Amino acid sequence: MKKTSIFLILALFATNACQTSKEKETLSAETSASKIQQVKEIPVSWQDQMKLLDSSLTDIYPLILSPQDFQRKDNQEFILSRLEVISEISKKVNHSPMSQMSDPSLNFISFDFRDQAELAKNSFEGGNKDFARFELLKTTQFCIECHTQSNRGPSFQSAKATARFEKLNLLDQAEMLTATRKFDEALLKYKQFFGLKETSWDYQFRAESAVHNSLSILIRFKRDAKQTKEFLNLVKQSVFIPVYLKNIIQVWEEDVHTWSLAFGKNQKPSLAQIKVWMERVSSRTFDYGSLGGEIWSQLSISYLHEILDTIDQQNKTEIFWLLGSAYVNSMMHYQTSLGQKYLQSCIRSASHTPLAKKCYGKLEEYVFDMYSGSAGTFMPLNEEIQLKDLKKLAY
Repeated sequence: MKKTSIFLILALFATNACQTSKEKETLSAETSASKIQQVKEIPVSWQDQMKLLDSSLTDIYPLILSPQDFQRKDNQEFILSRLEVISEISKKVNHSPMSQMSDPSLNFISFDFRDQAELAKNSFEGGNKDFARFELLKTTQFCIECHTQSNRGPSFQSAKATARFEKLNLLDQAEMLTATRKFDEALLKYKQFFGLKETSWDYQFRAESAVHNSLSILIRFKRDAKQTKEFLNLVKQSVFIPVYLKNIIQVWEEDVHTWSLAFGKNQKPSLAQIKVWMERVSSRTFDYGSLGGEIWSQLSISYLHEILDTIDQQNKTEIFWLLGSAYVNSMMHYQTSLGQKYLQSCIRSASHTPLAKKCYGKLEEYVFDMYSGSAGTFMPLNEEIQLKDLKKLAY
C-alpha cells in the first residue's frame, strides 16, 4: 500500500481519537434542509470563487471530521449541496487566468483537487459515504500546500467562528485556518496546541504535521527567522513532543540561526545561494534522515516558486529539478505530489539531457520508495507505465 494511504488512515484514526466527548456531541440541526443556502451560480472572478470555496469547506469540515454526523440523515442534503459547490469550483479553477502563470504548481494542485472533489461527490451520491468522507479529509492539504508555497498572496482574518467550528479540536481548527489563508490565527492555534500540558499519544502522532504546517507559514510565507526560532523553542518544550522531533529541532535551530545571519527579512537570495541551500538539504538528510533538511527545503521552496514566475523558459528546467528535489526531501513529502510533478516536468522539458537523467533518477528512487513496504514493492500499473515512458524521455 502506498505510504500516503497508510498515513491518512492513521490520521483519520488520530483525528477521531483526539476529539473530546464534548466535541463528539451530535451537531445541531443547523444543517437541516430548511436552512441550506443553495448556490445557484459559481462566481466568475477568481477571488469570489476562492471566497465561496472557503465558506463551503468551512461549513462542511466539522461534519467531515465526525463519522456519526457525516452519516446523519438530516445532514445529507446540506453535505451534498456543499460537495456540489466544491466540485464545480474545482473545475473552474483549472480554467482560471491564475493557472496560466509561469509556475505550473497551481495547475498541478488544481487538477488533483478537481479529481479529489469529483471522486468525493460521486462516492457520496453513490452511497459510499465513508469513502467520500475519507477522500474529503485530504482536500484541506491541497489548499495548505498551495497557499503556503511562498509569500505571495494575502493572509486573511476570520469572520466570527461558527458553533460547529468552535467544537473542533485545536489542530483541526488550525488546519482549517491554514487552508483558508488565515495564517496568524492558525499559528496561534498551533502554539496553543504545543502549549497543552496533558500528554496524549494522539498529540504525539499529529505533532509532525502540525510542525510542518507551522514552519510552512513561518518560513515559506512569512520568511521570518525570529518567529521561527521562537516557535521551535516552544515546540521543544512541549510535554508530548516525540523524541525524534525534539532531537531534530536542535539541528533546525542551528539552521535557522545560519539563515538569520545570512539574510534579513526583506533580502532575497540568488539562485546560486539557493543551490547551496539544496546542498545543505542533501547533507542534512544524509546525516539526520528525512527530517534533517527541513529548514533549507522550506526556504528553497519559498524562493524557487518566486523565481519560477520571472525566469525565462530556457532556464526553467533547472528550477523544476530544484523544486522537485526540495519537495521530495521535505518533511511531509507524502502529502503532496508536487515533488513528483516537478521532476516529471524537468524530464519532459529537457528530454535526453544530463539534467533529465538526473531528474529521472530522483523520481524513480522516490516512486519506488513510496510503493515499498515490508512485503516488497507493489506499484500500480499506471505508475509503472508512466515511469517507463519518462525513462524513455530521459534516456
